[in-house]
Amino acid sequence: MTNALMFCMIIQKEGYSMKKVIFSIALLYSYLFAADINIEVQNLKNTIGKVSIGLYNKSESFTIVSKVYKGVHLNIGSHTLSCTFKKIPEGIYAVSVFHDENSNSKLDKNFLGIPKEGYGFSNNAKAMLSTPSFNEAKFEISTQTVNLKIKMEYLNDKF
Repeated sequence: MTNALMFCMIIQKEGYSMKKVIFSIALLYSYLFAADINIEVQNLKNTIGKVSIGLYNKSESFTIVSKVYKGVHLNIGSHTLSCTFKKIPEGIYAVSVFHDENSNSKLDKNFLGIPKEGYGFSNNAKAMLSTPSFNEAKFEISTQTVNLKIKMEYLNDKF
């Protein structure tokens, strides 16, 4: 008999259900193959409103606030702020940030579609006539902590 089969027989004999065993193993696996993502948002032009940080794990949902994998809305205390997403499973991710100065939970744009509020992306991917793609902003996470520094861009100061 294999060790795995023996283990399952012992577990069942002790009164544990197989669902609980599988759930426990899956939970243990997710903690063993997970890491933290530390994000530092730099170059905030003021402390008005909030900063929204979205962590995305799918290219088709990138920058869609309602389809964020994990997200936070933080009060601003200085021109730099930090947050940490803890125990994120290994995989490919991208981060999108915007400075929600009027606290309406969206990135406001002018009539031409140019953002009126600050924004930034992982890898400091640049917006050239449109939002950067997931591929431009993506990074990989395994069991090592990832440290990101995202510099905010404010186009309304340039136009």
